[in-house]
Amino acid sequence: MNESGSPAPESRSAAVVVPRTVRPLGRVYIIPERCKECKYCWTFCPPGILELSDEINTAGYHHPRVKKGRENDCVNCQMCTRICPEFAIFALQAGVAP
Repeated sequence: MNESGSPAPESRSAAVVVPRTVRPLGRVYIIPERCKECKYCWTFCPPGILELSDEINTAGYHHPRVKKGRENDCVNCQMCTRICPEFAIFALQAGVAP
């Protein structure tokens, strides 16, 4: 007890344990011949890892590609998979074969 008669706080502080969050890793796979250059995938990619490719498929469209240096930044949110009307792009958890 302290001078005022109330219980004294403990002198030692309790350690706070904060769980580490693990960022999911994914890999983006592109099927260039299916792409119709709608731009949905690179417009709506949350981590912004996609860009327009310089290559053109046989239908005359530019398909997406992963930006150089951003290959390990996919968080496997599946937005590209869900939004592509041509099923030309998909993401899988890193380490899982397509």
